[in-house]
Amino acid sequence: MSVALTPLDYLKDGGKQELKNNILKNFGFLVPHMSDFEYELQELLVEIDMLIERKKSEWGKDLCDLEEKLEDKVSENNKLKDLVSEKERDLQDAFRRLNIIESKTSDMYYDKQIEELSCKVDAMKTSYNNLQRKYQKQLVAEKSDFSMHLRNLEKENEALKAEYEKMRHKNEQTISSLKQQLADQKNDILDFQKQYDNLKSQLEAKLQEEIDQKNNIQKIKEQHKLAIDELSKQLDDHKT
Repeated sequence: MSVALTPLDYLKDGGKQELKNNILKNFGFLVPHMSDFEYELQELLVEIDMLIERKKSEWGKDLCDLEEKLEDKVSENNKLKDLVSEKERDLQDAFRRLNIIESKTSDMYYDKQIEELSCKVDAMKTSYNNLQRKYQKQLVAEKSDFSMHLRNLEKENEALKAEYEKMRHKNEQTISSLKQQLADQKNDILDFQKQYDNLKSQLEAKLQEEIDQKNNIQKIKEQHKLAIDELSKQLDDHKT
């Protein structure tokens, strides 16, 4: 089984015979003039050509790795964008539901409850006034039964007051419960907002990382170009 010779092996094996055009991959235009160069210069030229080929292979592999990483980051960023969009929709829906609840509770339910409570209070006041007038009439007409009627009226008055206090306390509990529900929903929305801000910060960090990677790739390309230019300059210096 034959083993392929490298350009440097070919030089050592062939001595001063001319190199074929396919031996030097980067300096084929110099092959016709190789016999005019000193052997050491020919050997140096072959080594430089091999170095360039090796560096091209390494740079190509590095570039492929960076491109794969960049594609992974882009895919990850797209998934993060979708998640942020979903959280934004959830947050908007939560704000919408909160506005509906606040509108119904503040503008309709509370007003209705207060109106009903006021009507009941007015009815109690009317009933109380009627009882007072009844009491006055009975007081004038039936002085002998004054004590008994007074006790009965006072009992009715206390019962009405107790009923009023009971209803007032119940309505205060209802209002307090509704306020607590609103506070809990506002806390949920604040949690949604924090999650949204966190996801947004992650997205911005990923985007910045992607930009940094692109800049690094550009710098590597520029460094590669400078290295090739430097090698070409050294070659030109050897020629002169």
